[in-house]
Amino acid sequence: VAMAQHTVYIISQFLKNNMIGLSIVFMHFMIISLFGFPLTLAPFVLLCFITQYYFISKVKISALTVALFLVVLPGIVLIGYGGLDSEGVKEFFRTFALWLFSLVVVVVAWKTRIRKYVNFTQQYKVSLIIIVVFGFLQVFFAKFFQSTFLYFPFGIFSYNGRTDLTGIVDTGHMRANAFYLEPSFFGFILFFLITVLLFDERIKKRTKVMLLVAGTLFMGLIIQSSSGILALFGLCGFLLMLSVRTRVLRFFLTATLLCVTVVFVLFFFEYFIALFKEGSSGYWRLIAPTIILSTVLIDFPLGIPLGQMESFIRPFGLQHATRTGVSIDNGAYYLIFLFGWLGLLLFFFTLWKLISAVLRNDHLSTIYWWFVVASLQFSGGIFLPEYLLPLVLVTYGFRVALIRQEYLKKIGLVLRQ
Repeated sequence: VAMAQHTVYIISQFLKNNMIGLSIVFMHFMIISLFGFPLTLAPFVLLCFITQYYFISKVKISALTVALFLVVLPGIVLIGYGGLDSEGVKEFFRTFALWLFSLVVVVVAWKTRIRKYVNFTQQYKVSLIIIVVFGFLQVFFAKFFQSTFLYFPFGIFSYNGRTDLTGIVDTGHMRANAFYLEPSFFGFILFFLITVLLFDERIKKRTKVMLLVAGTLFMGLIIQSSSGILALFGLCGFLLMLSVRTRVLRFFLTATLLCVTVVFVLFFFEYFIALFKEGSSGYWRLIAPTIILSTVLIDFPLGIPLGQMESFIRPFGLQHATRTGVSIDNGAYYLIFLFGWLGLLLFFFTLWKLISAVLRNDHLSTIYWWFVVASLQFSGGIFLPEYLLPLVLVTYGFRVALIRQEYLKKIGLVLRQ
């Protein structure tokens, strides 16, 4: 009995001390499918994290006011849309539950005081090594041994169960998805891990540069995620730009990088990321939604009610892989789809925060707001716990880095005095 108790204690301590790393690797391990919704570790880890590391009871009145408006906003959109049938109302409230959950965790992560200051760098490093090695082995075995046994390692417990490998492994074209549902989500997790590691001032600049370069190459050659490549490429560009001290030179460098990126995408990289090939994931995530949103902004300026995406998009007949698309796989477009012009203003707000951080030469804020902007491009599932957990962890790492930066400034000021 004593040995069993000791074993349970060791296991519980291991799980507690490695909660973040395990949640990253097992992000798409499906515990159970609850009413058709895949339930993973993410919502439980999220709730555990915000209750342990934030003072939930101490939310600013201004934040509560905005949150209250956002709670009733879907109802305003529903009234403006003209109502729904009984099945539509069911879908509305299912999505509304996710909306409320995402509001709670985001408001807590952004606007409440931090209770504990913990550095998770070691867990991030271990997670990064595990998923990168496993992703490389997937492609290696698929390419040289024509074996796909490493794909979907969780079997029936994979997110949404086993899915078709078409689009991930084709003849002579292999992409890694590691432990996740699809390569694009793997790209999102890699981008997330690189971002949080950049917040750690104890990591040398040379190591960070190597991490960015290696991550970009891995993203392009092994994962082949168009959103991931652009996210890391943009991050490299911003950091290079911030290394220039003069504001005028920084402005011209920004313009040059934007021009180079546009030329790179339009002419030299089009075949690889297939942005303009109808049916490709890049086209569906970045180009196709503009056709849908033009209709939304003109005919439904308040947006489309929650849960009505499939019924609204299917009549457009746009191709997503080999089938007709029924979703919006881009978070920025999804916000505009749901809330019309207000969603567009919210996205412009994130862009303004990014631009102002660049103009202030604020490295930490630039990295953070670029993550917010770029992470929206990976998926439309921005209310899902599997997206919210990386967002909350990045927000926590950013806020802790800011506090530490301010503390070091004060210490330096005191020493100079």
